[in-house]
Amino acid sequence: MSEIAIFTIASSNYLAYVRLLMQSLRQYHPDVDRHLILADEADGRCDTEAELYEITEARSIGIDDFMQMAFRYDIMEFNTAVKPFAFRYFLGNGYKKIIYFDPDILLYHNLQELFGLLDRYSIILTPHLTTPLPIDDTLNPSEQTCLSRGTYNLGFLALSESHDARSFCDWWCRKCSESCYSEIETGLFVDQKWINFVPAFWSSVHILRHQGYNVAYWNLHERRIDGASINGEVPLIFIHFSGIMLNDLNRISKYQNRFKLKDRSDVTPYFEEYRDLLIAHGHREAASALYRYGFFDDDTPIGPVARRLYPSVAILFPNPFQTGSGTYHALLKKKRLLERPSVRMRFVRDVIADDVKRENFRKWINVCFTILCRVVGIRFYHLIMNYLLDNASIRKQTFLLHQPKGSNRTHEHNRF
Repeated sequence: MSEIAIFTIASSNYLAYVRLLMQSLRQYHPDVDRHLILADEADGRCDTEAELYEITEARSIGIDDFMQMAFRYDIMEFNTAVKPFAFRYFLGNGYKKIIYFDPDILLYHNLQELFGLLDRYSIILTPHLTTPLPIDDTLNPSEQTCLSRGTYNLGFLALSESHDARSFCDWWCRKCSESCYSEIETGLFVDQKWINFVPAFWSSVHILRHQGYNVAYWNLHERRIDGASINGEVPLIFIHFSGIMLNDLNRISKYQNRFKLKDRSDVTPYFEEYRDLLIAHGHREAASALYRYGFFDDDTPIGPVARRLYPSVAILFPNPFQTGSGTYHALLKKKRLLERPSVRMRFVRDVIADDVKRENFRKWINVCFTILCRVVGIRFYHLIMNYLLDNASIRKQTFLLHQPKGSNRTHEHNRF
């Protein structure tokens, strides 16, 4: 056993990404222990003998009320919520230095400098940005985007065994157990937003501003790859291919609109090579893998509304995946809150995926709001908008599951 553990977290549909990351880790650090925490169930889909790393299912790392947590979050939220528990698990297994990488990362240099920093610091973070964007910049991601998503990118995090690291993990586990939602309307962005507090709460923290670390779409305005270096000054350590679209590399990431790959010849070969490697390592096959925690026991898909409403009744339904009489599934069915494939659901998916359809839908909604404003008047319209803002989170709309108090005819005098 090495004193260093490097791990990632993924569900079965991301196994091709994991294989590439682990290959690059083995290339530069063959003696370091490599781990995958599988936020899923293997069900024979992972050949533990053939892989270059140890695979541990997330349900085996000591998460209390695991099934409730797996239901509460969607696949992205759950993968991130597992992270602090994984760090705590590796600390408990005796590792002295523990490093996390998102699966869509590839190393291009050794991590000896990072190992040395972990001799001096307990917690090491990388910021999204190390220089400001231009003042007149209107593109995405913006500095305001970073304010809403978090100052530090949690695609990378390193801890060394210490009181600060253990204290941090315990605090972070509590937060991610129940508040790891991608929910900008309530100020949450999965595990990442909580990390804004870390430099204030713990003293042994290092903000790693080395521009060779965590090169990604959000910092390309300040970094150019020059051979094997960044800006001709520091070595390229790793690239984070967050949001890469294999069928449209030119977008660089589905989360940005600042650059096109055709305008960034410095990163083009890296993206093209990464795409080809993903395909060669079985991405197309792995991407179709079904997520174990994406379905009820009868194979009904679990929709986001069902997940968001569940915490309000969790005490009544300790296993929310069950179906049949007296289950959470039965309650959702009674309240007509199960999300089944339909024409409406296909329309929703189209609006989410298609920029033109999304803009047309936005215009239609704006017309509806304009009519509402003219009907009720500007003062009452403003009140309605504030109400929607305060209650936009589905988690606050538990009335969908319950009969509202005072809703019968004898209480019609109750105010809105």
